[in-house]
Amino acid sequence: MNDTDDISVGELLWRLEMEGYVDELGIGRVAAHLRDAEAERPSPWYLKAMTAIGAWLAGIFFLGFVACTGIVDDSPPSLGAWGAILLAAAVTIWRTLGRIEFASQFALALSVAAHALLIYVATEVAPDWDGAETGAAALVAVALSVVLYPVYRDLVHRFLSSLLAIGLVIGWLVIEGSSHLLHVAIAMQIVGICVLFASERVRRLRIARALTPLGYALVVSLLGTVVVTALASSEIGTPLWPSSVVLAIALLYLLGWAWEWGDWLRSEPALWAVGVVVLLGAVSTPGLLVALALLVIGHASENRILEGLGLAFLPVFVVVFYYMLDVDLLTKSAILLASGAVLLAARHFAGRRPWARAEEAA
Repeated sequence: MNDTDDISVGELLWRLEMEGYVDELGIGRVAAHLRDAEAERPSPWYLKAMTAIGAWLAGIFFLGFVACTGIVDDSPPSLGAWGAILLAAAVTIWRTLGRIEFASQFALALSVAAHALLIYVATEVAPDWDGAETGAAALVAVALSVVLYPVYRDLVHRFLSSLLAIGLVIGWLVIEGSSHLLHVAIAMQIVGICVLFASERVRRLRIARALTPLGYALVVSLLGTVVVTALASSEIGTPLWPSSVVLAIALLYLLGWAWEWGDWLRSEPALWAVGVVVLLGAVSTPGLLVALALLVIGHASENRILEGLGLAFLPVFVVVFYYMLDVDLLTKSAILLASGAVLLAARHFAGRRPWARAEEAA
């Protein structure tokens, strides 16, 4: 085997057999392994995108065909029965043909339609009082998410189902007038995020990967909740400071977790961090604390999704904070100028500290 020219795999195996390095059984095993590896090779993203679009179109046309046949009427029992049928079909297709991209996306389309039908039926049969329709929709969404999460193990489906359930619960709290409970919801969301993304004990569990979609649903819902709470705090009638207190405590915990505790609590950087977090919790919008928390988790765990969300929403919440200031434009400009000057001075002072120079040298 002194040839330097490129040779095929088949010719390589033939030469190895001729020289006695491998027998026919070994060649068969190598060929089988190569076929399996070729079959498991992921398709390019554009093929997956085209397959997903085709599956969703097929699902829409299928549902349109069923509606045009007249076998579905507008009564809640009929719509509920069809929702259950579509949901069962989606679960069956995914569990039997889920490895095929088209089948997986087709099942997702059927499940989305089933969710819509069942939630609509819940709003139709709900009692006639304020907030009952939204409460019934939230209850059905939560029940579907809990039941389907261990059965329908598709990551996208788990994320969308969990996000829908959390979003409807938040919407129900606002419509029902229980806006003060939004702070409890925010506390539960940030605690869930800390447990799922910043707990080494949970991350070592076998179900950690299965809980990841729920964690991302909590992240997205928390971002949406703090945006709505900040922009509509006066309309929904609840102050922002309870959420700021909870989020500030969570951010302090995450900072300690990111630095692996140890002697960090007694170090000068810890005092700086505590001072900055307390200041932000006292004067800023809760969204800034959420964005910083996502940045800390993403950077410490090398999670680019969380880090990207934190970077993307940080300027958003800065704008929200500027918008919420109940002062004239001249005062807002002065606040921005003073804030920039304070940050530059803090950066200059912190950069001259021994621990900062030691980190730069490292």
